[in-house]
Amino acid sequence: MATPATAEQLSGGVVAVLSIHPPYAEKILAGIKRVELRKAPLRDNVRHVAIYATSPVQKLVGVFSVGQVDVASPDVLWSRYADVAGIDRDSFDRYFAGRDTGVAIGVSGVARLQVPVELQALSATLCPPQNVVYLDYLATRRLKVLVARDRVAAPVSPRTFATWAARIGRTGVDSAAASVRAVVGR
Repeated sequence: MATPATAEQLSGGVVAVLSIHPPYAEKILAGIKRVELRKAPLRDNVRHVAIYATSPVQKLVGVFSVGQVDVASPDVLWSRYADVAGIDRDSFDRYFAGRDTGVAIGVSGVARLQVPVELQALSATLCPPQNVVYLDYLATRRLKVLVARDRVAAPVSPRTFATWAARIGRTGVDSAAASVRAVVGR
């Protein structure tokens, strides 16, 4: 079961944004799907994943920390992870058809964003990934601010959000989060 996201969860390493179909994204957030299956591995320095739920949601809905990464044949992956992959055998076989290897990415520290956000909140040039996109430093910092804003569970105007995002460069996420809490009284 997902808990509210915290900025501390995004400390260290690179953040990848993965496009995941909404039913599978929900299974990750619900704690049912404990491995994310991919045809190709992520970069070695990826420590966190932002979950982008594809159409019809088309928003970031949560984050998780990358656990163990296992590269193996599809048959081996199925034998190891069938009970935690959140996918039926037919769909699994169609996904890996013609592939000699696949990747199982361990999912841990799952956190649901209470208010799903558009990708453009992180970067005006960020487009929905076909598969994966890696966040640069500034987009990662903005994601931390969004997570901090999300934890206070109050509506925030675009101007107020811009002020918080600007503070990140000067004072860091903790100070920006404190500003969020001060504005909404939490």
